[in-house]
Amino acid sequence: MFSDVNDDVSAIKKKYHKLTRKYHPDRDDSPEAREIIHRINMAKAVLCDADSRQLYDISRYNSNQQIFGDDQ
Repeated sequence: MFSDVNDDVSAIKKKYHKLTRKYHPDRDDSPEAREIIHRINMAKAVLCDADSRQLYDISRYNSNQQIFGDDQ
């Protein structure tokens, strides 16, 4: 939804702005809008910070290794 594996920071920010316009509680009356915006903001914070992004990528890699095994 938010980011492809190889997205750079500018691509992430473009997607962030598009999603915040769509799901902002002032524009989206759904009860989930606040939770969605919160998740979008958290994702941007992690993906735009190099250290946080590295930890996220490592944890995702380790998770895939547990699911698919070492030969993937």
